[in-house]
Amino acid sequence: MNQATPSIWAIIPVKSLYEGKSRLAGVLTVEQRAALIWQFLHHTLATLRQVDEIDQILVISSDAAVLDAAREHHALALDEGVPCGLNQAVSRAVQEASVNHAGAALILPADLPFMQLEDIEKLIQGYRARQAAAPVRQFAGAICTDAKQEGTNALLVQLPTQFNFQYGMQSFHRHQNEAARLGGSLHLIHALRLEFDLDTEEDWREYQHLGNNLLSSTVSMPSEPSRDSRQPEPLAKITARETGY
Repeated sequence: MNQATPSIWAIIPVKSLYEGKSRLAGVLTVEQRAALIWQFLHHTLATLRQVDEIDQILVISSDAAVLDAAREHHALALDEGVPCGLNQAVSRAVQEASVNHAGAALILPADLPFMQLEDIEKLIQGYRARQAAAPVRQFAGAICTDAKQEGTNALLVQLPTQFNFQYGMQSFHRHQNEAARLGGSLHLIHALRLEFDLDTEEDWREYQHLGNNLLSSTVSMPSEPSRDSRQPEPLAKITARETGY
């Protein structure tokens, strides 16, 4: 990366492994959900490591196993402590990036199973184009929504910023409104692989149909993840027969 180009930090907020994906409780056990998040996290970290324009990766979580996984991938691990909610966690991580002179922050969830290098590069290119076209000191950013065009699956904002993160219901529209409040806008990126996330039972059915190869990944769970004595079931055991699909 050109040293004259402001650096980009990728930020990944992650819940405790055994507390995430609760809306999949009807089709997956808590151990299976933890294993799924674990596989997705490793996929996300490995993909981001391939992006030349990403200068640093920061994972924020209250889960010790998640933080250990971040370090395994040579990412920074920020202990959230007592969980304070997604918006506060992201704000804290973005502040950490700003203090370390990052020029932009890319916020991604850990549950984008089809994300590839090219998707992140496309997002960064869109951000660079919007930034170049914006007047000096005007806010610039880029966003990728979900398949329903309601949520925010990827968000790239320039730093430092007074941007107030609006994750939650209708965050895609609320983030656009926040950019407008700051006198700028978010460049909209369409990337089908980024737009697919795994939150609902319907998403799970589609995920199985698409046959993502992460299901056969050899990445192993830690022996005592999330300060929880329960052992996760291998993802290879998560079959259509068991879930009823």
